[in-house]
Amino acid sequence: MRPTRDSHETSAFIAGVAAFVTWGLVPVYWKLLRFIPASEILAHRFIWTCVFMILLLSWQKRWPEVLGNLRSTRTALLCAGSGIAIAVNWFVFIWAVNAGQVLETSLGYFMSPLVNVLLGAIILRERLT
Repeated sequence: MRPTRDSHETSAFIAGVAAFVTWGLVPVYWKLLRFIPASEILAHRFIWTCVFMILLLSWQKRWPEVLGNLRSTRTALLCAGSGIAIAVNWFVFIWAVNAGQVLETSLGYFMSPLVNVLLGAIILRERLT
C-alpha cells in the first residue's frame, strides 16, 4: 500500500511545525544554562554528538564508508572546515542568547539565507529563479 499525497502533506506539515516549535524553544533552553559558559555548553554538545555518532556508525556498520571518504585530503579538509563553521555558528548563537541578544540573533538567522543567496548569485554566478 502506497502512502497518499494527503498523508505526505500531513507528515510534512507536522514535521514543519515540530521543527519551528523546537527551534523557537531552543533559546529558552540556552537561557536556562546562562550560568554555564557558552564554550562549555558547546564542548558538551561536541562530545555527546561524537559519542552518539560513534554508536550510530557502529550500529549501522558504516565505518568503512566514513573512513573511505576521509582518505581524501580534500574531503577531510572540507569536513573540518564545515565543522569549524558550524561550531562558530553554535558558539555565537549560544553566547548571544545568554547575553540577552535574542532579537538580534533571530534577525541574523532570518537574514542568513538571504545573504547566502546573494553571495551565490554574485560569487558563483548562480541564476535566481
